[in-house]
Amino acid sequence: MTKVIAIEGMDGSGKTTLLDYLKENLDKEKFVFLKEPGSTKPGVEIRKVILENKLDSKTELLLFYAARVENIVQNIQKAKEENKNVILDRFELSSYAYQIYGNKKPELKEFIDMLSDKTGSCKVVDKYYFLNLTAEQSEERKNQRTKEGGEENRFDKKEKEFFQNVQKGYLEEIKRFNHKIIDASKSIQGVREEFLEDFEKFIES
Repeated sequence: MTKVIAIEGMDGSGKTTLLDYLKENLDKEKFVFLKEPGSTKPGVEIRKVILENKLDSKTELLLFYAARVENIVQNIQKAKEENKNVILDRFELSSYAYQIYGNKKPELKEFIDMLSDKTGSCKVVDKYYFLNLTAEQSEERKNQRTKEGGEENRFDKKEKEFFQNVQKGYLEEIKRFNHKIIDASKSIQGVREEFLEDFEKFIES
């Protein structure tokens, strides 16, 4: 039986590094890698709109879910029909963490719950992996990345409190899903080993 997993984490958590490793080392005939928002033509355009504009919270959420539905219909369903596992770079959990907790908009929870239910996205992911890092550790790693010439988007420029709230949101909302929390303060090798130990068992189960 194929599996759909999502890897979540704040900037600096090593999420991209882990995903790059998996892309290089997993069997491409058995695994499909998708990004959110993105991985479809509409998704790429939506991502650009979200990153480059200051939007109303509900507008932003509706755009995220529009991209999410396209990803489900165009890519995830197709991969499952082809008997392939799917590894997602973020999914619905990030909406709860960033839009509700990061933006301090608890009133949006009912709205997201409705979108989640109506789009069926709450039933897509079989397991979430959260690379847990404090806001302070995230900021330190982002600053280092910027010094090395990395690009910034408007989310990177948020205050530390925003990321403290995002981490809190991840740790609270992930309880609702099948999940594994990984200590992202470890070395790259340490994070990889902790992830693979659980991931390999889950994929084979």
